[in-house]
Amino acid sequence: MKNLRFAILLLACLGVSALAQTTSNPRLNSIQFRDQSVTPFCPQDMTCIFTDSGGVPKKVRNGVVSDLGGGGGGGTPGGSNGNVQFNSAGSFGGVAGFNFNGTSAITLGVAGTSVGSVGFRNATSGTITVSPVTGALGTVTLSLPARTATIATTTGTLTSGRCAQFDASGNLVQASVTCTAWTPGGVANSIQINSGGGLFDGGANAVLDLTTSTLALGTNSTQSGKLLLRNGTNANTTTIQPGAPSSSLTFTLPATLPTTAGCLEVSSTGVITQNGFACMTGTTVGRPASSGSDQAGASFIVYAGAGTGTGLTGDLQFQMAATGSSGSSVNSLVDRQIITKRKALTNSTDTDLVAITLPTLAGASGFLDYTAYASDGTDVQIRRGVIGFSAINKAGTYTTETSIADESYVASTGTLTCTFNFNNGSNQTTLRTNCTSSLTPTTYYLVYMVRNQSEQAVAIQ
Repeated sequence: MKNLRFAILLLACLGVSALAQTTSNPRLNSIQFRDQSVTPFCPQDMTCIFTDSGGVPKKVRNGVVSDLGGGGGGGTPGGSNGNVQFNSAGSFGGVAGFNFNGTSAITLGVAGTSVGSVGFRNATSGTITVSPVTGALGTVTLSLPARTATIATTTGTLTSGRCAQFDASGNLVQASVTCTAWTPGGVANSIQINSGGGLFDGGANAVLDLTTSTLALGTNSTQSGKLLLRNGTNANTTTIQPGAPSSSLTFTLPATLPTTAGCLEVSSTGVITQNGFACMTGTTVGRPASSGSDQAGASFIVYAGAGTGTGLTGDLQFQMAATGSSGSSVNSLVDRQIITKRKALTNSTDTDLVAITLPTLAGASGFLDYTAYASDGTDVQIRRGVIGFSAINKAGTYTTETSIADESYVASTGTLTCTFNFNNGSNQTTLRTNCTSSLTPTTYYLVYMVRNQSEQAVAIQ
């Protein structure tokens, strides 16, 4: 039987070949067989289609057997490049509102023309549609969480004053409380803060008026406003707050910043302006008398910072610039007079008072006004005086002197003496005192002032 089929196939092929050579018809390039349990013979460069013993469609060409495949045949793709294909009345169809970018993104809808949406059919009835709202949205990305969660709502209608919330599992549910979290607190224009628990709050103490671009802190006759500026390196805070002015004050910043070493001053109307190139340079300091006849002038008070409790006061220093070399650089300032705080003394021991910078071929001189105080809780002694001092340095060799310009002593009992000397170092010498009291002092100190009669730098010790 197999030989008979083979003979019939061979005769058919020869007949077809002869027909192709004697007519203008194209060559036959495929033959179809039915129910073949073995691979049929197929001439060279022809495709033979057959069904194997298992009923699977196959094809053979040039001795190579492969699956025929299925799916309803071929056709021409519909739409444009990138359009996802669908059955359009028995033909391939494609539209601009359903696209695939070839990698991982599907686009539904056409910008400015149609809104893309996805519909989910319910197993019983109804459809859930996911689609964007209309209007110009720009590009919006909705990122799903990397977890399993169900987006659902409880039954009922969300009414005015109620909120939606997420439960611990990430499900969207309706809140069962009044939505106070979305209600601003305070009065009109109150700045809102988080008062705890995710609630908004505000009050009359912090109000922003957008009409006048005004930020108001505090309330009249109730609470003074404050502005706190935190330090970026430590826990210190700078606080700006009003005092108790008799009327409203307005401070207006200048239109330009002050130049180097310039000062700012406040006018009687509260306008902050720049005062000259250098702070108080070449100006007269003081306040004139009020208008009218025979009015006394105002006092001019200069003071160092006051300490609290047992804390000592700050020093009061008066400086002038030393002469420098030729050029445009600003010369360095040196202390010409220093009124300093009291210095603790130890009986019959040298105590450093003032260090003088003294490079080679330099000299310095001046005066030191002092008062020594000693008390044992029963008796008290005071010695005051003025001493002159001088020092020079020649290649590391120092020559110094001290002399008493004025001196006096008073005591309830015993004696109190003070001597002065220099301790020389490297390009520096230090003026010292050594006081001796006949008491056993429990309170023992020196108060002094230095008048530097040179351009050498001095420093209180």
